[in-house]
Amino acid sequence: MALLRQQHISQFPAVWAEEVLMLHDLVGFALPEQEQAQTFLSRFTRQFSGRADHLGMRQFAKRHLRRLGAKGEHSHLLYGLAYREELCHGQTIPAGFDARVVQAIAQQATAKTEYFLVQLGEELWLRPLAGWSKDYPLSLHGSLLAFLTLETSLLTLKQGEVHKTLAVQTERALWGLEEGNDFELETGRERLSFTAIIKSVWATRIWRNSKGLVAMAR
Repeated sequence: MALLRQQHISQFPAVWAEEVLMLHDLVGFALPEQEQAQTFLSRFTRQFSGRADHLGMRQFAKRHLRRLGAKGEHSHLLYGLAYREELCHGQTIPAGFDARVVQAIAQQATAKTEYFLVQLGEELWLRPLAGWSKDYPLSLHGSLLAFLTLETSLLTLKQGEVHKTLAVQTERALWGLEEGNDFELETGRERLSFTAIIKSVWATRIWRNSKGLVAMAR
């Protein structure tokens, strides 16, 4: 470790801290300097959280995450901070990162808003509940799937081991079912599970309309 410290004496402390955490995986046992390195990177993460628009800090954070991935308790928080803009555009959360922590740090609080979640063809859409009859939305286009109360700017979609973030918006489809029918949608308040329904042998046709699921018997 003395040689490692000497090698990095003229570089930023962050580089030394990264090398310590990577060395831990190689040697397979705890290093005395490991706690110091983790403390340094955790302190950087706290500082970055208060200056998330600082370009230099964001560039370092992304470089650090590319090198180490999900190593250290700070990494999940740091990923949400560094990649907030990309996550708002649907970037997949890499394996190893805690998707709930990443979403919690990346999202932005919004005013409580109620939505319909509807299916239009092969797409899921959010529709604002304001102005509609909650009990019987006769004029609602699409098939009603759920009522959602949201106070966040991001949702998490889980498909197998893959986690994606979806921006809460009504201008375009939330999710295309051609990308997969079996998934979970987490809103921060609840978790919705979706799966494809196989047409029963007694039915000649099955479809959804504004009132729900419809089947035509043989």
